[in-house]
Amino acid sequence: MRELHPLPKAEYSLNLLTGAKMFSKLDANSGFWQIPLDKKSSYLTTFITPFGRFRFQRLPFGISSAPEHFQRRMSQMLDGIPGTICHMDDILIWGSTQEEHDQRLTDVCKRLKNSDMTLNAKKCIFSQISIKFLVHIIDGQGIHP
Repeated sequence: MRELHPLPKAEYSLNLLTGAKMFSKLDANSGFWQIPLDKKSSYLTTFITPFGRFRFQRLPFGISSAPEHFQRRMSQMLDGIPGTICHMDDILIWGSTQEEHDQRLTDVCKRLKNSDMTLNAKKCIFSQISIKFLVHIIDGQGIHP
């Protein structure tokens, strides 16, 4: 049965940023591949080649429900940490002060580590007063196209 967990609407997510002055953006490294499949689901991904049968052990791209499943897992992972938005493999963290931002960033990193989620360091951006997220520029003055 297909899992229903829609992506959050950009307008809703961006409206949460009132009072934000400091930002970081994290990128999950090969996001889908970091989600292990349970054994039963793994068998559903079996494919045959001239070299034998193979099955995915991790969530592959191309499965129609993969985006919803990934978004749900990421949302659950970050649940309860204020000042965070997760949109697929991009995580935005913000605070109204440097200290608040840093505490939230630390909390997110701990959760990611405890969930064995790795980040793409080349795509992560830390402690900025202005940042691009969901095609918008966000800063202490608001959201700009």
